[in-house]
Amino acid sequence: EGLDLIERIRAIDANLPVLVMTAWSSVAGAVEAMRRGARDYIEKPWDDERLVVTVRTQIDLRRALRRSQRLQEANTRLQRGGTPAFIGDSPGVRQVRQTIERVAPSDAAVLITGEHGTGKEVVATWLHALSDRRGKPLVTMNAGGLAEGIAESELFGHVKGAFTDARFDRIGCFELADEGTLFLDEIANMPVRLQAKLLRV
Repeated sequence: EGLDLIERIRAIDANLPVLVMTAWSSVAGAVEAMRRGARDYIEKPWDDERLVVTVRTQIDLRRALRRSQRLQEANTRLQRGGTPAFIGDSPGVRQVRQTIERVAPSDAAVLITGEHGTGKEVVATWLHALSDRRGKPLVTMNAGGLAEGIAESELFGHVKGAFTDARFDRIGCFELADEGTLFLDEIANMPVRLQAKLLRV
């Protein structure tokens, strides 16, 4: 029954460290506990110092696993590839380039406007590439295409259990872009309620 409990706990959260403590230890019991997902097998009476080290190790391991999960998630959501070409040599295009070069080193929020297909994302990418943040993430989010039900979670993240389908912690775009650049495309098409939250951010 105790070994079944390990599997039930692991089904809730696979990264949750499970330590088995027993007064009836055996090699077969230890092997079966580890096979079912236990991280350690402690016999009673236990040694206090070893128990503290074991618990600390499992806490550190859980943090490392969560960080790895965040990095994997970030890797799938971050924009890939190099800086796109900036095509054009008209006076208007030269003025845009000069503005980018002047604004990029600052930490100011930048509003990029223009017709659909004029290269707003290219401008955002160049702003990031010429900034002091270029070694950090550039996260691009089509804010106008987010359904209202998931938009808040995509932008700000959520913790496990925050709503019915929240089975694990998820970081939002703001945290993902920490110390880097966040490009929110089509913000004018976002629900007004969320636009107000962006103003607070």
